[in-house]
Amino acid sequence: KEERLAVPVGDYMLTGKSPRDFSGSVPVSQIFEEQPTPIRDYNPYVPEPLAELIDTALDDRESLRFRSADQLRFALRDVYH
Repeated sequence: KEERLAVPVGDYMLTGKSPRDFSGSVPVSQIFEEQPTPIRDYNPYVPEPLAELIDTALDDRESLRFRSADQLRFALRDVYH
């Protein structure tokens, strides 16, 4: 789904780093075995509401994941309104 790609790209744009450290491991297995690094660990200046949204969107647990691009869009709108 497009929202699964958009959030890591946005994370990289805010921090200059990937949400996961792929050095020294097999990228696919790391995606399934490790949670992404919280964005504020890389850039503490990202506003907390936006950081929470990004961290939630990157979380691999299905119970926390946005179900659609529209759900992500509405959550992002709520951060800025």
